[in-house]
Amino acid sequence: MHKHLSLLTIFLTISLIVFSQSKRLEYKLQSTLVTSSGNSAAFWGVSNNYGTISTNPHSAALRLGIFSAFDTLRTNKLQYSYGVELLNQTDGSRATLQQYYLKLKYRFISVQGGRIEEFFGNQDSTLSSGGLLWSGNAQPMPKITIGMLNYTAVPYTLGLVEIKGALSHGWFERDAYVKNEWLHHKYAYVRLGGKLPVRFHFGFHHYAQWGGILPNGTHMPSSLADYKTIFLAQQKDTANTPASANNDPNLLPEYSNRIGNHIGSRNLGLEIDTKPANFSLYYQTIFEDNSGYKWHNMKDGLWGVSVHLNLVSWLSNIVYEYLNTTDQSMSWPQDRIAGEPDNYFNHFIYKNGWTYNDFTIGTPLITSPALLKNVDSPNDKSTNYIQNNMVTAHHLAFRGSICNNLVYKFKGTYSLNKGNYFSSDSVRKESVSTYLELTKQLQKLWNFELSVAIAKDFGGMYGNNTSLLVTLRKRGKLL
Repeated sequence: MHKHLSLLTIFLTISLIVFSQSKRLEYKLQSTLVTSSGNSAAFWGVSNNYGTISTNPHSAALRLGIFSAFDTLRTNKLQYSYGVELLNQTDGSRATLQQYYLKLKYRFISVQGGRIEEFFGNQDSTLSSGGLLWSGNAQPMPKITIGMLNYTAVPYTLGLVEIKGALSHGWFERDAYVKNEWLHHKYAYVRLGGKLPVRFHFGFHHYAQWGGILPNGTHMPSSLADYKTIFLAQQKDTANTPASANNDPNLLPEYSNRIGNHIGSRNLGLEIDTKPANFSLYYQTIFEDNSGYKWHNMKDGLWGVSVHLNLVSWLSNIVYEYLNTTDQSMSWPQDRIAGEPDNYFNHFIYKNGWTYNDFTIGTPLITSPALLKNVDSPNDKSTNYIQNNMVTAHHLAFRGSICNNLVYKFKGTYSLNKGNYFSSDSVRKESVSTYLELTKQLQKLWNFELSVAIAKDFGGMYGNNTSLLVTLRKRGKLL
């Protein structure tokens, strides 16, 4: 893994030097100060910030980046863009490259590599509680991606049928429980309606954690033939696949569950445009095994409605979402007989589960280990699993502009948290998390942008925490 990352870093560095002749460079400078009352920073002060805000009650973060817009090489129609962003936190973490990437685009095909802040799913991009499987909650991981990243009209359909999709390979953090584990991700979407006022879309995501080395030195399957198995999510018995979790006779062999930790989602959505407002309705499913794939957990998922108001500025966007992850395929008799709940985002081999650097990659409402650190053994990676994945939540958010372009944003979330399947009989914690942010452009102060936010938690899940976040940012042209 280290070799691959080193080669990727060298490739990006050379690319930045080669393409530095671009005259469309921009810089971004951002500083955030956080101070809190309570044992940690409040939930919405930390979550969905790409891992840039520490869970500590008092912290600071400095971000400095240089980015280019898409430009065209003189010799052909190949477009390129690139960026580098440094993150420095005061919580004892070392300075890291939050983003570094190179993007190439030829017509409708794109190839990109590096760390890129991105989210996946059909949820609202600014006010959502987060996509069910990939929300922007964790720091971006190094990836290489090829595909059609934007909707593109299918020929001979009068623009009424559009498609997009991509294939990615990525690397998890170096100090995960399973060393050198990889990410597989692919997705495909089709949208019907084109420029009509009513459009429907359907998408499919498939993720997998695979490969790597167990603490006892066992190498998980990682050959090219194994990649084919991962790609197709096939069952396969291999000599180096563990037979079962701790030799538990009540659980199926790992190869019966597919090699690796697989997770997927179907995304359905309806978009309606009218003169007063634009509406978006969306639904995201979740499945981690065959029972979920066969819709045995239809009670679980993320339902949302997003409204963009076109006629007023004081209330421009409204979002409501409902999340449920409590069924986990166990309401179907045959799944009860099998005795294996989905146990979302957890896996008996990849013990860190669907996380990156202790932050949940999917919805933050399935709680990140970083927010529930094991105080007895904080450095033991085997204890940093998902402790709370049976959640029912209601999320309301809105934004607008008042008082001479003062932009506000509010998020409020109620959640009922029941732990995971193995602790749900003893855990039942309610929580309310709120967030209010005011942003103002300071034209008389070199056009800096100032944001002041208050995030607050109530209830038994995260405690009673109040955080004040002050952010000063500036964007501008470097060349």
